[in-house]
Amino acid sequence: MTQSQQTHQVNLIGPARGDYQWQARAGEGFASADFQVDWQAQQVTCPQGQRSKSWSVTQEKGQPRVVVKFSRKSCRPCPVLSQCSRAKRRTILLRADAQYEALRAARQRDNQVETQNLYDQRAGIEGTLSQGVRAFGLRRSQYIGQAKNPSPTCSYCHGDQPESYSGLAQ
Repeated sequence: MTQSQQTHQVNLIGPARGDYQWQARAGEGFASADFQVDWQAQQVTCPQGQRSKSWSVTQEKGQPRVVVKFSRKSCRPCPVLSQCSRAKRRTILLRADAQYEALRAARQRDNQVETQNLYDQRAGIEGTLSQGVRAFGLRRSQYIGQAKNPSPTCSYCHGDQPESYSGLAQ
C-alpha cells in the first residue's frame, strides 16, 4: 500500500485487511488499534495508561516488524487483563511506521460512506472489463496468426462505438 503511494502516486481503493486478533474479532477487549503508538519515543501506551517495557525491531517474511512488550508487573494487577491478553502480559506485533499508519488510515477509511461508493465504482469497472474479456474475447486477437490489437479493447472499455465490435463475440 505504501509502495503504490510512494512509487506511483496511486491510492489503492479496496477493503483493507482486518485485524484478526481475538480481541478485535470478539468485539470486546482491547485490540491493538486501541493502543497509542509513539514512534519517536518507541513506546506504546495501553488504554489503561500503562507504558510498554520493551520495543524491538525484527523481520517477519522479509518485512520489518516491531515487537512491543508490556511489563508483567504492570499487567498482572490490571483489572482488565482478561480483556487485553490471555497471557500474563500483553505483547503487540506492529508493522513498520509507514505501513502501520497506512493500514490504520485504510481501516478508518473503510468505514466511511464515500469509500464504499468508490469501491462500488471500482467493482462496476472490474465487472465491465470481466464481461468484455469473457463474452467478447477482448484479450485475444481476432484472427489466428495476427498480433493483438489493443485499440478495440481500449475503445470498447471507454464506450466508443460498441456496435462496430459486435463481430468480436463470434
